[in-house]
Amino acid sequence: MVQTLKRQCRVLWRDWLALCVGIVWGMGIFGFVLYQILLVFAEDTGAYVPLGTILAAFTGAIFAATLTITQMGLYFNVEVSMGCIRKHFFLSYTVCVCAASLFAAGMVILFCMAENALNGALHPELPVKLEILPYLLRWSAPAAILLVIATLFGGALILRFGRPARIALLTVWIIVCIGFPQMVNAASDSVLGRLANACIKAVSSVPAGAWGIIGVLFSIAALGSSYLFLRRQQVTM
Repeated sequence: MVQTLKRQCRVLWRDWLALCVGIVWGMGIFGFVLYQILLVFAEDTGAYVPLGTILAAFTGAIFAATLTITQMGLYFNVEVSMGCIRKHFFLSYTVCVCAASLFAAGMVILFCMAENALNGALHPELPVKLEILPYLLRWSAPAAILLVIATLFGGALILRFGRPARIALLTVWIIVCIGFPQMVNAASDSVLGRLANACIKAVSSVPAGAWGIIGVLFSIAALGSSYLFLRRQQVTM
């Protein structure tokens, strides 16, 4: 198992290093420069928004999810066909991807610190409209782990069920990223508006401690299901 873990890390580290450093810091710097340009041309911004950190976190999460799913399908077929035990593959891949995702979250935190310091030096007169760092310090690690677990489950579904699973996951993605914002922006007296308000009210009524329990239960169920799918999955290449 230890040797499998070492080999898995050697296989994955270049792609994840490119994500953690290239994507996170690249998009962060782009967002920082873009906001400085907006500050020059805008008449009155009123306050500072850490746009670089927002872009770094968002794009990093998207690329991490995509990388986890695509690499899982590719390396499962390659490594199992070369004699790797399915259990060892699942454990080593999960550990490596979780470690890489936590490293990416750490890069977002470091960039947020750097962005806050730079903006404090360049624009000391602007108050911070959105302070993200405390939330990152508290929630970035659990969010990174949950993201990995959810995408591992998605990757296992795609390996097991193929095209129908891809369509189902794409549908969920479209609903979450496109449909729900449209519902929130809809008129409050419309059907979509009432549905969005009901969803927001239901989510906000759940105590903070309960979300931790829900996250743990989801993680256990998703990891167990992912392993069960992979345990009987045949190599398809």
